[in-house]
Amino acid sequence: MALTRILADLAADQGELIPPRMDLAAEWETPERVKFELWVDPAVGDGIILSIIDGPAEIAGDVLISGDQLCVTWRGDITDWPRDWLNAQRAHAAFLYLGECQ
Repeated sequence: MALTRILADLAADQGELIPPRMDLAAEWETPERVKFELWVDPAVGDGIILSIIDGPAEIAGDVLISGDQLCVTWRGDITDWPRDWLNAQRAHAAFLYLGECQ
């Protein structure tokens, strides 16, 4: 169901990075100067993480939210970063959005 809605949003947005149904939930910057934005649709329980490194923003991860869990499937250039670092970013996003460590 959520995937169908995401695909419909992408088609309707004609290439926009952020579907209009999503709201900005959190922003943070790492010591490596990578900026992140977490966009979510709490009604659907999904979202995206945008990364801004040295150029325009790109979708760095697809987010699923279920109860007190926030899962991220990383994609794009950000997947070249170390797995521990990516896990730390997921945990930080969860802390900012859900208010607890994961």
